[in-house]
Amino acid sequence: MFNINLKEGERKYFFFKNAFMFVASFIIGVMTHEYGHYVMAKFLGYNPKFHFSYVSYDTTEFHKEFENIYEQYKDEIIEGADFPLKERRIELMRKLNKERFLIVSSGVFTTAMIGTLGFLVVLFFKSKPYTIIFFYLSLFWLRMPFNLCLSIMLYGLGITNFIYGGDELKLSISSGVSLGVFPIVLGVLGGVISCMSFLIFIKKSNRILFIASGILGGGIGAIVWFLLFGNVSFL
Repeated sequence: MFNINLKEGERKYFFFKNAFMFVASFIIGVMTHEYGHYVMAKFLGYNPKFHFSYVSYDTTEFHKEFENIYEQYKDEIIEGADFPLKERRIELMRKLNKERFLIVSSGVFTTAMIGTLGFLVVLFFKSKPYTIIFFYLSLFWLRMPFNLCLSIMLYGLGITNFIYGGDELKLSISSGVSLGVFPIVLGVLGGVISCMSFLIFIKKSNRILFIASGILGGGIGAIVWFLLFGNVSFL
């Protein structure tokens, strides 16, 4: 249906079918992304809780020790002066940054790997009947450019103080690189892969209809999942 000329009666069916598929893809995409965070946090001993739209986890003894050192030597830390536990604080900071990077990157990696698998199937098995499922999986890569565009828009409107946001910003902070490295690289890469998959799989005459129904389905998915079920925990 994606690569044929649709008749008038088929266009409405195509529109709503695609909108429904975007709702499902949005939900599955969020769940698999957060599950990536959950598995790594569990592996590192954080006792995480898996909510429908995010993962929360308890602080460890390392976190508590780090916070206690800060409270004990707050003035020295702010002034940049030496204090007895300075080397220990640096050691803890490195450990916490490493673990934060692993937890955040595991969600991003899960999304990217599923999206890459979907794109490879679209690229090499375009005509197979099962490829439609992998096409929607390839669009998991849309998460990265969406986060980039949204964060820039919110910054431009004065709603946030950072031009970048999302997990991509957290990756840049925890790895100590320039703040824009992960947001821009992953955003551009995700945009390129998603556009290529779209151009390969969707016939030119169906593209505007596809985009319109995708916006509707993605919007419904976001409202239903984040607003209605986001705070519910099941693991």
